[in-house]
Amino acid sequence: MRDEFDRALQNFWGGNGDFESLLPASEWQPSVDISEDDSALKVKVDLPGIKPEDVEISVSDDRLTIKGERKEETEDDNKETKVHRIERRYGSFYRSIALPPGTKADDVVAEADNGVITIHLPKGEVTKAKRVAVKAK
Repeated sequence: MRDEFDRALQNFWGGNGDFESLLPASEWQPSVDISEDDSALKVKVDLPGIKPEDVEISVSDDRLTIKGERKEETEDDNKETKVHRIERRYGSFYRSIALPPGTKADDVVAEADNGVITIHLPKGEVTKAKRVAVKAK
């Protein structure tokens, strides 16, 4: 779906179609992979160079929210250092992901390993719709 969106942007804006290039330099979104099995939803978030304690993860209602900030690295105050290119994104980030019904918000676990945060969201019972008969007075 993202590829289709990128192509649409490319056609509309005449640019490279990269959504992140349209964001201000201080805002960016980390890449995520979302998968599921019978018991849980798993979200992997690429956050290289960001300490786990600098990432805020919350689950409320039907949304998973991931936010934080990647601070720009500063070289020593060496005036002779010349920067040729900066492609990595810096600044605050925010990601909000819709969750399927029945996600157990109280049992969410997040683990960090080599710049990837994996969030496990256990599934619960989904309340099935109940048909209500309308009675005439």
